[in-house]
Amino acid sequence: RSSKSFVEEGKLDDLLEDIKPGDYLFVQWGHNDATYSRPNRYVASSDFGDWLQYYIDGALQRGATPVLVTPVARYSYGTDSSGSLTSFHSDFEAYRQVMLSMASEQAIPLIDLTQRSIALCNSFGIEGAKSLFLWVAAGEYPDGAYAGGASDSTHLQYYGAYKVAQCVA
Repeated sequence: RSSKSFVEEGKLDDLLEDIKPGDYLFVQWGHNDATYSRPNRYVASSDFGDWLQYYIDGALQRGATPVLVTPVARYSYGTDSSGSLTSFHSDFEAYRQVMLSMASEQAIPLIDLTQRSIALCNSFGIEGAKSLFLWVAAGEYPDGAYAGGASDSTHLQYYGAYKVAQCVA
């Protein structure tokens, strides 16, 4: 899903039916919004704020607190001329900037998960950060979609999800 498709499919309405005063709505989009090849979910960064506003308004109308959460880092990094890590990248920086601006302009709480997850990846290094993402060898997950192994630089494996959840907490 993306910020757009979640709204258009009625998923946000379903979620807002259960929100009540005192609740928090954590809003984290950007990865799928940036997928230009998938028009059903693509959202240009220039339109991203319009879609986020539905979440913000819906939460506030119900007495809940919206919290913007910038996109998590991917397994994407830069190296220097010797091949040493310089830093992991913010692959969705335009979307992050929209969230930073909206949080500042509307006094909405924000968790900069982009920066926190980049720091996490940097602390693990190039090889170590593979343990966060679905970079798994054949047989490591004997059943299911990853039985033959995977080199997925976007999705987290269990350990990575746990470490990123710590970044949010």
